[in-house]
Amino acid sequence: MNTNKKYTVTKYLWKWIKEFLRYPALHFDRSFSNGTGKQIEWLMMVFLVVLGLLYFIYCLLPGEGSLGQRFSDLLFLLIDPTESDKMPVVFTVIVDVLGLVVFGGMLISVASNILERRVEAYQNGNVFYKLCNHIVIIGYNDSVPSLVKMLRTQSGMMDEDTFILIQSSKNSSEIRERLLIELDEWMVKNTIVVHGLSNSEEDIQKLNVPECRMVYIIGDHTLEAHDSINLESLSIVSKLWSAVHPESLETKLHCNVLFEQQTLYNIFQFSELDKKIAGAVSFHPFNLYENWAKKVLVAGAADSRSFYHPLEGKDGLQRDSKQHVHVIIIGMSRMGTALAVETAQIAHFPNFREDDDSTRTHITFIDSNAKEEMAFFKNRYSNVFDMMRWRYVDTKEDQDSIYSLTDKSWINPIEEASSEYKHLESNFTDLQWEFINGRVESVAVRKYLTDAVSDESAITTIAVCLSETQQATQAALYLPDYVLRNSHQVLIYQEESDAIVRSVNNPEDPCTRYDRLFSFGLIKDAYSNDLIGDNEGKWINAYWAKEFAPADKRDDYQQAWKEKDEAWAEQLWEDLSVSNKWSSIHSANMIYTKLRSIGCTVEDDIHVIREAMERNMQDLIFTEHNRWVTEQLLAGFRPLFAEEWKEYEKNKHPRKDAEKAHGNICSNKMLAKVEPESHEKDRQVTLALLEIIEHNKRIMRN
Repeated sequence: MNTNKKYTVTKYLWKWIKEFLRYPALHFDRSFSNGTGKQIEWLMMVFLVVLGLLYFIYCLLPGEGSLGQRFSDLLFLLIDPTESDKMPVVFTVIVDVLGLVVFGGMLISVASNILERRVEAYQNGNVFYKLCNHIVIIGYNDSVPSLVKMLRTQSGMMDEDTFILIQSSKNSSEIRERLLIELDEWMVKNTIVVHGLSNSEEDIQKLNVPECRMVYIIGDHTLEAHDSINLESLSIVSKLWSAVHPESLETKLHCNVLFEQQTLYNIFQFSELDKKIAGAVSFHPFNLYENWAKKVLVAGAADSRSFYHPLEGKDGLQRDSKQHVHVIIIGMSRMGTALAVETAQIAHFPNFREDDDSTRTHITFIDSNAKEEMAFFKNRYSNVFDMMRWRYVDTKEDQDSIYSLTDKSWINPIEEASSEYKHLESNFTDLQWEFINGRVESVAVRKYLTDAVSDESAITTIAVCLSETQQATQAALYLPDYVLRNSHQVLIYQEESDAIVRSVNNPEDPCTRYDRLFSFGLIKDAYSNDLIGDNEGKWINAYWAKEFAPADKRDDYQQAWKEKDEAWAEQLWEDLSVSNKWSSIHSANMIYTKLRSIGCTVEDDIHVIREAMERNMQDLIFTEHNRWVTEQLLAGFRPLFAEEWKEYEKNKHPRKDAEKAHGNICSNKMLAKVEPESHEKDRQVTLALLEIIEHNKRIMRN
């Protein structure tokens, strides 16, 4: 074995020598450019060759001293060139010159080169550190500075100590410069930018994911197949995490994944992940357009200091109100559809009456390509349009006044002869959809907008959501004067800059037409700490679990709820499917809308809110059920067919999970007859909102 080993080493060495002698320059360039270690190896090799050769010559020269003494004299002279009376003058000069070359030239050159390469490697994002308890952001787009700002200021605290590690295939120096421009210096101080591919396991491994606190998978905006690559990143992250941590709820990694395509985002809101991935990560999909829709319609409308108005007005729509919300969206862009879907999730009010179409929330799309966009939207939410009232109007064919809630062009699908849901008696949903094919500058559309704003029964918000900023700005600024002055608010989508909108919206100008014009959608402000999310949804779920706990866990759950045990609530949250998590979050998003509907705000004393809830509990229960019905239809669930309904009436089992059907998708009246106890769940959700408000108030006081 030893002989073979020596032979192998000898053979390998001889092969290397032959290759080196054949292409010495190429071999040197490759090796010397391969990193700091190789450069040091070359320096040491040259030094040892020179030292060995000189020592051999010195040993042949006459003189005194042992071999060891001669070696030390030669070594010191080589390191520190000077005069020596122990060696011949010529030999001393040769040693001095070689010492200057090796240590005065090569050593300094290599040392400075090492430092230069280190600086260059850092600037290019090729230096990695063994971080722990850090936050990882995989990928980069223009929204990342906003994300860093949010992470640095969560819970109202200035967190400058946590390391935030950003990995991107983009130029690291440019990203660093952008962060310095967009953020305060203290926010950038411990923010590290490194280079790497977001779907490369080797590159992600360098981020020390098993030791991090959470991961945001943003993806590089310029890459094709963005969402697919983000899912690859998620798979790699979960693999690296589970390789170190046992598969248990307590060690799941919080992983937020950005989806650019809203269809995929919606699918993953209500779909389960692969078991291996789900066992390792707590998965939270998000979409920047949906984020902004929530900022405007939920968070912005909840803050009295915000310039965004609640869709239903600051006083809300209460039981006896004769008004309804009308949202007109100009442009069926990604932002436009996100705003419409979020409106559908939250715009539910206690004054709704099934036999009165003027009490339904009215969502209108206006687009020059509305027919094709409508077909896509209806296919995407087919169950919605099997149930909800809708109509399509082509302004090219109809030049007369087209604003109407009673026109024969309206379709009530459930009342059609071909409907599979006629056994549900009548249209019980509280939304209606309208698609108008036409250009915003056309006479018919401008007349429609004026008529809509003139309708005293409607609280009309107009949102200009054209994809091109310049086109959107012009469309908004040149709306009819009456619309600009009398609409509830005019929102204009501005992705890159809102300077024009801010300039023309001057409340101090008594002649201004633009004091109700507000911009939204800036990608640099895409993230916000005041968005309702997992935390509120988590406590709704915990309250629900406490109220419907099995007998053997009831006392423990009651005590955990009383103590607001975070670990307990978090474990219950992780037990939930992704779709049930989103259901709780959507329910929490209506906190402010429901409070306004009973004449309250979050600033009111908790006892005042409690009394108002008790007085209006039946209305709140029915409103919550209407909200839940819309949520389920948007999520792809359908009502039961006639035969399934008969079975439900007998056995009281409303769910058919395999077919995504649910018996509770029906009117409040029918539900009260078939399964009255289900309304108790809606009551518990309402009480959970009260508990969340009370809990948040307690935190604020402390």
